[in-house]
Amino acid sequence: MSPDPSNQPTDAAAQPVGEGDYVVGDAECLNSIAKNTGYFWQTLWNHPKNATLKKTRKDHNILMPGDRVHIPERELKEVGAATDKRHVFHRKGVPSKMRIRLLDHDSPETYKNKPYTVTIDGAASQGTVDEDGYVDLLINPGARGGQLAVGEPGDQELFDFVIAGVDPIESPRGAQQRLYNLGFFMVGTPENEWTDEAVEALKRFQAAYVLTNDDKLPNGMYDQETQNKLKKVHGC
Repeated sequence: MSPDPSNQPTDAAAQPVGEGDYVVGDAECLNSIAKNTGYFWQTLWNHPKNATLKKTRKDHNILMPGDRVHIPERELKEVGAATDKRHVFHRKGVPSKMRIRLLDHDSPETYKNKPYTVTIDGAASQGTVDEDGYVDLLINPGARGGQLAVGEPGDQELFDFVIAGVDPIESPRGAQQRLYNLGFFMVGTPENEWTDEAVEALKRFQAAYVLTNDDKLPNGMYDQETQNKLKKVHGC
């Protein structure tokens, strides 16, 4: 029988946290919640009643379904202006930043400096993958996903992606989502429990990135060393 990573000590961050009436759903982050409720994400993130959420999650882009967010009442703002004149007011907007990294474990040079086209919500933009395989994008906070096409026209590799669809790294599903993104595929979709297939994927990751001693075998346990390495390799 495969070892069960859930036998590790329970991490409080692997459970929903926070207070407030707004319950976070799948593929939601504070950017999208703020946009839908009429706030800047910084206003919600720094609100005293969201202090526990901020302290536990540390990254406003990565919330767990079931987390709770306090949404304060909106306040009326008054601006003085002369009567009998036309006035123009500009609404501030804060685009979200997204970074995608393309990795080929067998050939690290595969994607660098290649042209790409990314399509999000029907809008396309072009650019070039950088030397380290990164693609940096500015996106609408409410965007949910898109497609990245890498390579010259007629010889492109296509990648579909979901935005804000990654759970906190402390949770079983969050760990499995990162393993999947890195190419350590498993049978079925990531779940919030450790299946035998997910443990085998974890072992393959340990063999590739964690273990430096040839005499030490992958143990399939989601310990702190493995978690730290997974976060570093995945980028979040």
